[in-house]
Amino acid sequence: MSLRGAAVAVIASVLALLGAGTALAHNALTGTNPADGAQVSVGPSEIVLTFDQTVQNYEPLVTVTGPDGGRWQGSPIAVLNNTVTVPLSPLGPAGDYTVAFRIISADGHPVEGTSTFTLSAAGTGVANPDTPVAREADSGIPSWAWIVGGTVVVVLLAVGAVVSGRRREN
Repeated sequence: MSLRGAAVAVIASVLALLGAGTALAHNALTGTNPADGAQVSVGPSEIVLTFDQTVQNYEPLVTVTGPDGGRWQGSPIAVLNNTVTVPLSPLGPAGDYTVAFRIISADGHPVEGTSTFTLSAAGTGVANPDTPVAREADSGIPSWAWIVGGTVVVVLLAVGAVVSGRRREN
């Protein structure tokens, strides 16, 4: 393989890897009920999260934390296509409630985020007695590291091909 051919192969590979950015897109939250930032006077009986792609029904984690730090989510969590529905216990204190979620996207990657709503009038509910501990965020290798690693491998292979070709010519 000539030096020119190796250079073309390296450039083409790097451009292909850089162009793969859109293919790395994961599921995204497109809506919530109650809406993110909404103010409600009566606590909802459920939280509905809507995503732009199908959600895998593999242990979705959704927690609803009230202004007092108590947890208000019920079970079971239901997954249907691109929606996740979480029943709620009757809400208690007025204030901000945070909905934190971690789901598995159709492509197998975890997706997490938060949404909030405000309860303007206190309810009569009591927080769940046994508050579950949230799982750690995914500590997997970030996608940029795979791109950089792939580029390094392609460059090393191209350099190896050039060196090997020079040895054969001599």
